[in-house]
Amino acid sequence: CFNISYSQSGWVWQNPKPGIGPANYSTFFVNENTGWLSSGNSISISTNGGESWTKQFESSVYAIYSLNFLNTQTGYACGPYGRIYSTTNGGTNWQTKIVGDTINFFSCVYFRDAQTGFLGEYRNQYFYKTTNAGVNWIRSSIALTGVAIPVYMNFFSENDGIIVTSSTFFGSSGGNSTCYKTTNGGLNWSALLNPPGSNSYFLRNGFFLNMQTGWLSGQDTIFKTTNSGVNWSRSPAKG
Repeated sequence: CFNISYSQSGWVWQNPKPGIGPANYSTFFVNENTGWLSSGNSISISTNGGESWTKQFESSVYAIYSLNFLNTQTGYACGPYGRIYSTTNGGTNWQTKIVGDTINFFSCVYFRDAQTGFLGEYRNQYFYKTTNAGVNWIRSSIALTGVAIPVYMNFFSENDGIIVTSSTFFGSSGGNSTCYKTTNGGLNWSALLNPPGSNSYFLRNGFFLNMQTGWLSGQDTIFKTTNSGVNWSRSPAKG
């Protein structure tokens, strides 16, 4: 699940590189120094802007696909077999909960606040919502087109939200992204228009500032919309 990053003048590999497991799935920084990385089935923390990483947690299942933090103390993660994880002490300790059942493969988690959170599931195309800090979860189905794996989710109000999906799984080649929006808290979802010719660019991820303005990224390309996907502009990702 794509999350927050902080700007700098250029991009360089951190030394040591943060790869701790077989694949790096998700990062989330709450400020320029403090962030978390899910790599394989582990979660690691950096307190110096990614210069070094310390492993905090290792799951009993093979992957943790998504991270989301409200602040330096409260965070969430999710993965396959119905697992969602939560911490209230900055990742020192994590609690594990099964949501739904173990056939659920959660690929994206997002919490608006300590009470209201959302889960995107790709095997059955389920969408889960909690309003009591994850004690109970309400399930609905997302009417997605074809293979659609939620990779990014954000809610800008109690009712208005965006999901970006990818047609291929983490680490796979090819694929394309589609955006969906809800205006009733996730009860119903409608697809936004894809950028023209976007299938040629293997769009894999996205980020939205609000319901109108967002970006999709792919093979050497970034698309931007400022009107909820009615129009898209393309910019090369390489100079």
